Amino acid sequence: MRLFIGTFVQSTEIIERYHQFQNLTNNCFTGKWVEDANLHFTFHFLGDVSDEKFPELYEHLKQYLVEYEEKLIIKSIEGFPNINKPRQLVGKIFSPSKEIFKLHSTFGKILQNYNIEYDKFNYRPHLTLIRIKSLSENYAEKLDSFRYFDFGEILKYRVDLIQSTLTPKGPIYKSL
Repeated sequence: MRLFIGTFVQSTEIIERYHQFQNLTNNCFTGKWVEDANLHFTFHFLGDVSDEKFPELYEHLKQYLVEYEEKLIIKSIEGFPNINKPRQLVGKIFSPSKEIFKLHSTFGKILQNYNIEYDKFNYRPHLTLIRIKSLSENYAEKLDSFRYFDFGEILKYRVDLIQSTLTPKGPIYKSL
């Protein structure tokens, strides 16, 4: 099964600000906006994990699959791979206490013990907002005015092991 470790963002404030950002920038690009229920940030993408490996891996992870009280600020827009020719736009997540980075490191060590490949780049927590298909001519100028858009903050979040099933209409996520 295709898995990742992540957190769904279910804050009414953040979802309202997300809709506001969509409305303010809808003439800058076309693409697929992430559905409200699917807004999430990822600690690690695990890829396909065999049914045989899953139970033991889950046992090692479950003590960390809980709610955390930590202030996270979602502010600032970034483009991937870069802002000049983005394929995605994301909202950057700031962690004043840095606990989110410790969790990321802990999960990496567990995955390493199970020989699960994971991204070893510097962790940059973010919410994917839109996967871009095309850009308008003036997108850069317009987007620059929203570079520091404030989506809000959350004071606690839950970490889940999430199954991702790809379909022609988009991914279907299920917390395990």
